[in-house]
Amino acid sequence: ERAASSLHGANTTNGPMDLQPPPTHVRHSSASIPPPPTSSRFVVRDLGNASPRFMRSTLYQVPQSRDLRRTCEMPFAIVCQPLAPLDEEDTPNLHHTMSSRSTEFGAPLVDYGEEGPVRCQSCKAYMNPFMRWLDGGRRFQCNFCGFLNECPDWYFCNLGQDQCRRDQRDRAELCYGSVEWTVNDKYVVRPPARPAVVFLLDISADAVRQGIPQQVCQSLLAIFA
Repeated sequence: ERAASSLHGANTTNGPMDLQPPPTHVRHSSASIPPPPTSSRFVVRDLGNASPRFMRSTLYQVPQSRDLRRTCEMPFAIVCQPLAPLDEEDTPNLHHTMSSRSTEFGAPLVDYGEEGPVRCQSCKAYMNPFMRWLDGGRRFQCNFCGFLNECPDWYFCNLGQDQCRRDQRDRAELCYGSVEWTVNDKYVVRPPARPAVVFLLDISADAVRQGIPQQVCQSLLAIFA
């Protein structure tokens, strides 16, 4: 995370300012320090870890043992927001992508057709920048469980002198921590259904006396009629 005095030029027009305020932080997703507050404006550079707009941890200094975590009594969880809007200067975004397409919310879209995503055969982790490639690119070691996987023939690529794939910069899943995958029918348990909408109404005695449930029902009927 690096402080930035200004990432935008000064607005010298006489009209009203309709631009967003300049970001106060530039967040590198590979940094090991907590991200800026969600209420502030910041810019994310995706260098391999998930953007804090999509995933945030409740702890950024994790206790080394389970007993210590239990003693601290601090919840350890991940808050996910897959469709979070991006800042116009975040990378990658709609204007900063490689060969893969982009979704509406900006993350690169990876589509391998009928082959589907490349995953670890043991823990089902998806291909990511931290998989370790071995045997000239014919196998890869999962960075989650350590399992050695055979690389599919259609996904094979030779390694360079740095032991990285030569096509690394051409594949979004090998560069970025936040990507969107297109999957095949194997991932569909049942036919997609229309989303259900549930409304919760306060029907306490006070709410009924004030006519709140009736007003809410009338408003919903007017909206969906």
